[in-house]
This record gives sequence, C-alpha cells and structure tokens, in this order.
Amino acid sequence: MRHAVLELTDRTIAAIGKGFNEAMGLDLPDVDLIGHTAVALLHAALRRQLMEPDCDMDRLFIDMRRTLNLLTVDRVKRISRAQKKAREEANKKATDKAEA
Repeated sequence: MRHAVLELTDRTIAAIGKGFNEAMGLDLPDVDLIGHTAVALLHAALRRQLMEPDCDMDRLFIDMRRTLNLLTVDRVKRISRAQKKAREEANKKATDKAEA
C-alpha cells in the first residue's frame, strides 16, 4: 500500500510540474517543488475541511493560487537571470577573443 501511495504521489507531482511547464512554454527550474507544494497545500486544505466543515475553502484556495503564482514567478525570474548571465558571459568571451 505504501508503495502504491508513493507512486501515485510521485505521478501527481510530475503531472503538476509538466502542466506548469507546458502552460508556461518553459522548463521551469525545480518544477517538481511546485508539485510538492501544490500537493501539500491541497492536503492542508482537505485536513482543514475535515476538521472544520464550515471553513471558508474559497479563502484557502485563493491563497493557494497566490502561493503557486509566486513560486512560478520566482522560477521565471531565475530563468531570466540565468539567460542574462549566459549572454553576458558569451559577450565577454567574444569581446576578449576580438581583442586578442
């Protein structure tokens, strides 16, 4: 049973990551962590619903969406910084080669 649950969780995390990558049209860094966070937040919302059936689930899901958006923006910024750094290094190499 443990193995089946672990496999289901891993597949869910992978599917979430794949969905984010496809939606963004990018290979986001650490996209598996977005999946882990989404699963954890869903688990927390379910636990809250079970403990307090009349809780405001909309509020939890709005916050979950905001959290996942922030994680995604962070990863896009990381890609941008990495691409900028790679361009700067390529330009420096080209300049150094031209001056030599």
